[in-house]
Amino acid sequence: MRRETVQTLMALPVPILLLVTPATAQDIPDFDPSALCEELVGDSDETALRRCRFVEDYGLSELETFWPTTSSAIREICVEQLKKESYAELARCVLRLRRAR
Repeated sequence: MRRETVQTLMALPVPILLLVTPATAQDIPDFDPSALCEELVGDSDETALRRCRFVEDYGLSELETFWPTTSSAIREICVEQLKKESYAELARCVLRLRRAR
């Protein structure tokens, strides 16, 4: 295979990934898990703060897997029902409604 062909083939996946990933990330609401955890726990209990941040990070990673295939109706309902800007709470709501339908 010619060098130019190999370079062209290697360059193709990058633009495709750049087109797919930002669109998914933009749809998920932009929350501040650190601020939420500090509000909920305060900074006096480092273990609880780390646990809260872990739960929020896990909630976001789960949302990234199923948010793109979730209907806009479920997304809107769950975002409207949030009491706090929490990825974990949003993920629980979405999963609950997806199972119910």
